[in-house]
Amino acid sequence: MRAVLYARYSSDNQRYESISGQFHCSEEYCKRKGYNIVHYYYDEAKSGTTIAGREQFNQMIADAARDIFDVIVFYQIDRTARNEMDYYASVNKLLELGIRYEYSAEGIDVSTPNGKLTEGVKVAVAAFFSRDLSIKIKRGKKENTLQKKHNGGIAPLGYDIAADGTYIINDYEAVAVKKIFAMKLDGQGYGKIVDWLKANGYKTKRGGYYSKGSIHDILCNRKYIGMLEMGKTSKHNSKEKVDDYMEIKDAIPKIIDTKDFAAVQDILAARRNGKANAKEVYALSGRIFCQCGAAMTGHRIGAKGNKYSYYVCGTQRYKHGDCDIPMIRKDKIEFITYLTIVDYIKVNKKSIIAEFMCQAESNEDKVRENELRKRINAQKNKAKKLLALYDGSDDLILDAYKDAKRTLDMMEAELASMVQRDTNNINPEVLEVFIDSMLMEAGYSDAFLKDFFTSLNVKVTVNKINAEIQLNLSVFPFVVALKGIEPLISP
Repeated sequence: MRAVLYARYSSDNQRYESISGQFHCSEEYCKRKGYNIVHYYYDEAKSGTTIAGREQFNQMIADAARDIFDVIVFYQIDRTARNEMDYYASVNKLLELGIRYEYSAEGIDVSTPNGKLTEGVKVAVAAFFSRDLSIKIKRGKKENTLQKKHNGGIAPLGYDIAADGTYIINDYEAVAVKKIFAMKLDGQGYGKIVDWLKANGYKTKRGGYYSKGSIHDILCNRKYIGMLEMGKTSKHNSKEKVDDYMEIKDAIPKIIDTKDFAAVQDILAARRNGKANAKEVYALSGRIFCQCGAAMTGHRIGAKGNKYSYYVCGTQRYKHGDCDIPMIRKDKIEFITYLTIVDYIKVNKKSIIAEFMCQAESNEDKVRENELRKRINAQKNKAKKLLALYDGSDDLILDAYKDAKRTLDMMEAELASMVQRDTNNINPEVLEVFIDSMLMEAGYSDAFLKDFFTSLNVKVTVNKINAEIQLNLSVFPFVVALKGIEPLISP
């Protein structure tokens, strides 16, 4: 008799050894029966409640029609299926093809009336156990959610899980989460976000690099606004909810502001609906805010061929509260902001240059730089001591070393940024030439305005009557003169 063996384990909590253990028992069974084993099939971490997704099981059923074996030896009935309909559909197909099926650990002969009765009872018990276990798991997850605790798996970027199961913010990773959302609000694509993460040494908690798909998952994860959910469908990223769906607001520490999160969802929705194909550039995106504190987002209205672009208050648009500020025409607010800044700089150019030179002569930055260098040396010594103590087995010391190394990397990045911002090589003539070149008319294109506002770190706050414009003139020395506006990259 030509025999094949099938084994399965159903969750990440079980180990591969459970597969080898099942095969060992079935091999001994075949030896006693005199069967010749011609192939092994197994599925790792697959549920028995359905045969869908069990590639090896389905391949075995397909191979049964090719006359390459005579009998399938399972370990136990619940390794075949825990769903009655799937079980009987599979075994009936085998019988139609003339393939026998036996169990190495059950001690039953399914070819006899008593064996058939025992088989039926065991299938029913396995199905009952599976459903009962599912209910208990859901109950446990619901209790964890109510207690605002983690429900298993790897914590998302930006969070760690405390000993009591609650979420705590990982400060190092939270920097990356905030940057991801900021870049998306600024109109950056997934590719540029992935490049930034690689350039700054961020990897997944499994040690790999982030993909475009994983960035999308991060941008859609409502945990970042403090929300815990239970009861979504099993479909990846599905918004469908089952009957026992529940959500708890402010359950865990927030990393992203709710209004910014909502603005990102609108950007993602626009792309899904094909609305992003117009390539509209909102030069003040991420820089214009309503008096209520919400970010204002770009919005177009009107019929095809006759559309108008506006900035709309996020509170009003996403119905997060009461705000009655009217929409603001995109072209008007951007052009007025630009002209106001240009006029201010022209009128105050001499005092701006004098202020810069005063800053250049100040030694405050040098004092801060020296203090930072001392802290870096102390942190290096701390990391070296921890590494010297690590003997290859103490995870607590290893984790402490990794934390110290991450802190050291951030401090050294801060020092590099501080050195880059050194203004000692700036003279009044160079600065004046740069300012004049920056204020030259550039056609007022959307791309120029966006770079202009970015380079000066502009922030606009509007109400029903007027707009307040804030800008950071200290960026001037860090933009290369005579080459136009070059937006800064945040350290």
